[in-house]
Amino acid sequence: MTKPIIVGTDFSPRADKALGRAAWFASHLGRPLRVVHAFRDTVWTNVKRLFSNEEWAFGEPFDTAQVRANDAAAALAQKYGVAVAADVRVGAATQALCAAAEESDAELLVVGAYGENWRGDAYVGGTAHKLLAEAPCPLLIVRHEAAVDYDPALIGVDFSAASGRALRFAAAALPDSALHVVHALGPLNEAQLRAAGADDQLLDRYHEITAQSAEKMLAQSIAENLGNTGERVATHVTPGNPDSLIREQAQATGSRLVVLGRHGQHSGKSLVGSNLINVLHHADCDVLVVP
Repeated sequence: MTKPIIVGTDFSPRADKALGRAAWFASHLGRPLRVVHAFRDTVWTNVKRLFSNEEWAFGEPFDTAQVRANDAAAALAQKYGVAVAADVRVGAATQALCAAAEESDAELLVVGAYGENWRGDAYVGGTAHKLLAEAPCPLLIVRHEAAVDYDPALIGVDFSAASGRALRFAAAALPDSALHVVHALGPLNEAQLRAAGADDQLLDRYHEITAQSAEKMLAQSIAENLGNTGERVATHVTPGNPDSLIREQAQATGSRLVVLGRHGQHSGKSLVGSNLINVLHHADCDVLVVP
């Protein structure tokens, strides 16, 4: 069975961005698309209690949600030429989306960075944030309209198993895109070395050896995960904090997508690293997280 792409919607204009990008991926990868809406039955039950049977003239809310989901699916199918199904599930959005993705062995789960109840654009909304830790497949968090391809894209690498999976997924999902692979050299303990008597010459040599070692490891990681990439991949090994460096490099390279592994080199399976959280909150581009 072909793995589908799952996209969540709350029917808000911001969710429409996720719908468009999910359909773009479905078209480019030849995957079916499933539009999932989480229907909060308890909310509507409480609303309907305020009305008598004679006063309530709005139809059954679940049926209305199904019609809207069907309409959204039909519009995407017509515009992008892909197979689209609508799926309305009772329950919270995070659980509904994870269940849909797990049941179908989804290739990708796509959501907007924030939904209709979000009040600011600086941070991601609650559903996207929860899915970071719980999504059973790669998660794409969308900020922008699907007006252009993800070319180029940037991949953050820390030599963990998760960053290797991020490399492989990005290369497979974006076969025609230029890829910028970035590794941030962490703090080099310069103050401690100076306190121990290191002079400028020794520190310069230390920086040089550290960078050379990282460049060698990065080349090895690319060879193991991507094989022969030709001129498609550019590498960047630069000192700095990973989250700020990734955002700066994304802006400098014009990357429209940042791809990261969910679990960093020192993170446990149930944890989401602080660097990922900071990139997600502050990067002015879409973010793809690979578990």
